[in-house]
Amino acid sequence: MIKLQKQLAEKGNAFTVLEGRFLQLQESQKTLKASHDALMAKVDELSIQLKEERLRSLGLEKQLQASSLAQRRAEELQERIHDLEKEKDLLKENCDKLFNSAFDVTQEQKWKTREQQLKLQIAQLEVALKSDLTDKNEILDKIKAERELNENLSQQNQDLQLRFLEQKQQLDEIKDRMKFFTKESDIDVAELSEALMLIKVRNTQKKEELGFLNKVDEEVQRDLERSLRELQATQVETVQELEKTRNMLIIQHKINKDYQTEVEAVTRKMEDIKQEYELKLESLAQLLDMRAARIRKLEAQLKDIAYGTKAHIFKADITDQDVADEFDETVHLERGENLFEIHVLQANLAPVALEAIGDPEPSTFCTYAFYDFELQATPVVRGSKPAYNFTSQYTVRMDDFFLQYLQNSTVTLELQLAHGLDYQTVAACQLQLHKILDHNGKVFGTSPLVGVVDEVQSFGTLDYWLRLRLPMDQAIRLYKERVKALGYLSANHREEMKEQQALATPHAPREASAEGCLNELHITVHCCSNLKSQQPDVQPSPYVVYKLFDFPDHDTCILSSSNNPQFDDHMAFPVPMNADLDGYLKAESLLLYVFDDKDTYSHLYLGKAKVPLISLAHDKCITGTFELTDPSGDPSGTIDVTLKWRFTYLPPPGASMTVEQAKFVAKETPVKLVSAEEKAKALPPLPPALAQQVPMPKPRQRTMVKEKTAGKKVSFMDTATLESSVRECSLSSAGEHDTVQEESMDQKPQQEPVKVMEAVQAAQEEKVEEGDDEVSHFSDGQLATPSSPSTSQDSDITEDLVAPEQDGEDTLATDLNESIHSDSDDCIVPGQTTQGRKQPSERIRIEIISLSLRPDSRVAVDTTIVRLFVEYRFLDLPSEETPLSLPKPQAGQSIHYNYSNVIHVDVENNRARRELLRSVLRGDARQLESIKFTVVSDPPEEEQDLECEDVGIAFLRVPQILEQQQDLIDTSVDIVDVLDNSVVLGSLKVTVEALQALKSIIEESPLTPS
Repeated sequence: MIKLQKQLAEKGNAFTVLEGRFLQLQESQKTLKASHDALMAKVDELSIQLKEERLRSLGLEKQLQASSLAQRRAEELQERIHDLEKEKDLLKENCDKLFNSAFDVTQEQKWKTREQQLKLQIAQLEVALKSDLTDKNEILDKIKAERELNENLSQQNQDLQLRFLEQKQQLDEIKDRMKFFTKESDIDVAELSEALMLIKVRNTQKKEELGFLNKVDEEVQRDLERSLRELQATQVETVQELEKTRNMLIIQHKINKDYQTEVEAVTRKMEDIKQEYELKLESLAQLLDMRAARIRKLEAQLKDIAYGTKAHIFKADITDQDVADEFDETVHLERGENLFEIHVLQANLAPVALEAIGDPEPSTFCTYAFYDFELQATPVVRGSKPAYNFTSQYTVRMDDFFLQYLQNSTVTLELQLAHGLDYQTVAACQLQLHKILDHNGKVFGTSPLVGVVDEVQSFGTLDYWLRLRLPMDQAIRLYKERVKALGYLSANHREEMKEQQALATPHAPREASAEGCLNELHITVHCCSNLKSQQPDVQPSPYVVYKLFDFPDHDTCILSSSNNPQFDDHMAFPVPMNADLDGYLKAESLLLYVFDDKDTYSHLYLGKAKVPLISLAHDKCITGTFELTDPSGDPSGTIDVTLKWRFTYLPPPGASMTVEQAKFVAKETPVKLVSAEEKAKALPPLPPALAQQVPMPKPRQRTMVKEKTAGKKVSFMDTATLESSVRECSLSSAGEHDTVQEESMDQKPQQEPVKVMEAVQAAQEEKVEEGDDEVSHFSDGQLATPSSPSTSQDSDITEDLVAPEQDGEDTLATDLNESIHSDSDDCIVPGQTTQGRKQPSERIRIEIISLSLRPDSRVAVDTTIVRLFVEYRFLDLPSEETPLSLPKPQAGQSIHYNYSNVIHVDVENNRARRELLRSVLRGDARQLESIKFTVVSDPPEEEQDLECEDVGIAFLRVPQILEQQQDLIDTSVDIVDVLDNSVVLGSLKVTVEALQALKSIIEESPLTPS
């Protein structure tokens, strides 16, 4: 008791001391408050003064600007005055010169003297010209006389030549006579000459009295002969001179020809050298451009690595448990180590799962394996909502292997049903690990449990959290920088190798395909530029997805944290050159979607680019930069792609083709037709290796197949993070993926692809064609929820994305298959159904594009309405709804569903539906002539026990399409409130393509109302 009194006295003294200290603190607080009020008053006064000073400074700045403007104008005016003064001085100087020259007498005398001198020179020149003319006339007369003489001599020469020829002819005749005489008789020439001499002597004796006349004639004859000989000599000399001249001209011609050949050779050599140097200059300029582009790209990449991967400060979610948690001091961590924790909170089992188990209070526990550690198991807990509250701790080393595991892998957790000492695996889920790299502290998550037995798919949900006890922001940031740098290095290396191959290999002209019916389309996605993330101040981790023709969707690798990713993704598609492909190329476009692997909330694409394919139908290459647009239609960057044929593209018979394409068309020879059965019998079975080497387009299928084995691992994605999980791929797997693609491009087919094509066609002809409606259940730019899981032997979990169809096309809704490459041998797969293509006159397409609300509408104001989806009803068909419910749009915004559905009205398989539609057009079933769209409120995830609520409806009349004679493309329909039809809540943008189908129904039978 004394001790207690003593303690009470001490406590009282301590209390007195504390009370005194408290009073002192109160007084000091009062003084501080008074000083604080005084200081605040002072601050107010100073702020008022600052405001006045700012206003005064603004006034002074305006005055200063006005004065500077006035000063500048004064300077300009001063310059103009200075220029005018200079002009005035020049005018004055010119005026003085003009005045002096007008009144100067000496200058006029000089001009007169100069004029006289020039006149004298003109007279002298005229005299000289006249004398020259006289000499010229004399020379011309002499030339004329010489020409006349030359002509006379030439004429005489010709006459003499004629006479010479006559004499020669006479001499020949005489010789011929002499020969004749000598031949006919035995008299020789000597005897004949003697006889003639005797005759001549006798004649001379008779005519001696006339001998002087003969002498005169002989002298004249001698003169003529002499002149003839002179002329002949002159002619011979002239001919010789002409021959010499001719020979000289021939030699000169040969020399000139040799010179010309040499000049042509030199010119040709100079042109070759010039062309060679131009090619060298062009190649060097190309190399310099490539070097400059590479330098710019490397600078941008270095800048992106240095400044793009920022160390973001994340605030951890602080809870009461976090405050109470204390670090376990018994755990000793070395340098570079950390403590990773996985905490399994509880599981929420669905009623359907409890019914399948057959026990409302089952005993369950969970098993999972993390990284390279042993398998962990939670305690066994009984109940429909078992709370395990089990934490497993792992001492891990924060190296690149572990960080890569966190980013690209998941933990498979299996729910086990306990039966005494035995257990059975009933469900499984995936725990996402990559969020731990972006957040400090605990990362909470909810993963859907997927059943692996019976027919239960949605087994419930599992709540868990992950944590790294020691923050490692610096190590994680350095890892992201290294990953980004390695991605850039691999992309740069591939690009450099391609450039070297392009420079080393000459561009050979393309030839026609040896197979004739097969071709290869090469698609290369080079890069994207100026991408914008949906989240502010965060770089996206982009990848590109596209679908060509009937092939499965193709996706590129993921590049972490980059606004300008370099993909250099190359893919070759073997396609048959038939009418379907030709129609697809001429009417469709290639849609390229860019997704962000980090975006796990909005499920929207970063950008979409549309590449028209009509140039490929004309055997042209498509290379360029295409604009990316976000779901709202705004620009969100650019993408560079290249599409080209390996061989010359030949359109099918009956289609238009270019002149170049016509060169490769071979003449057809008549071939005996073979039935499909004979072809199938005659064709040998296709070896599996060959079927794997030559991938062919195959029909799309949607048959649900399910594994019923109980003890196997299953891989399923979290609802909130499905999209990011679907696109996870490590750098190593991405590199292997590219390597496989490039190797498949280099491989040569060992057998004829024509036989492969025939085998595939024969196999397809044996399949039974289903005529039911094929509905595309996935939205454009959004991913489907895992409510309908599907399985595949290729270890891929696929999700489809639908692209809107164009007018008048017979293509079904395109699917965007997103794949997860898993190491597990057992996973969940989708089946597929075969659906034949329908003509536009045999189908109706309905697409729900977007929805917007008025800011003052009931739905926009109601805070309990969080998510919306749209369903519609056409004719007597079951109602269809969009696969996803999207967050309610904000004021001035809209949400995009892009959900498309094709309804077949062909005569073969859907005659009843076609007749019903004909009766609607006739007016017999007015209650079915409108398509009813219903906007439904989807309860949030934490309140799934609530029911969906209809909030608005909209109607669209089918006969309106016939009245307007056009399809309703991007038509806005008013949404009215279900409570009051006079109140408009917003608008719904839809597309209905049914004009061709309705016209075909009208053409079958006239619409006469009954």
